[in-house]
Amino acid sequence: MARQPPGTAAIAEFWDTASPCFEAVRFDVHRVHDAPWRGDRVAEVSIRVPGGASAQYDAAIHYQLDTKARSGQLRAFWDLADVMAQLSA
Repeated sequence: MARQPPGTAAIAEFWDTASPCFEAVRFDVHRVHDAPWRGDRVAEVSIRVPGGASAQYDAAIHYQLDTKARSGQLRAFWDLADVMAQLSA
């Protein structure tokens, strides 16, 4: 069984709790850059909201672990204006 990269569970938990307005969220991770206690993920994200509007975008996700190897920080970057334009089209 493949080992789940550090930070993956924290990212999933964030989306499960912070985005209940979405009907669907999908992450397709394209690149992984890990270093001791931190890492980056480059992913294509697909979302769908009630009413059927959807958007696809690239996101850069950075995390840092604390001294107990738990997620200490989680930051993500994407083009919000592009996402909003797709959702309102």
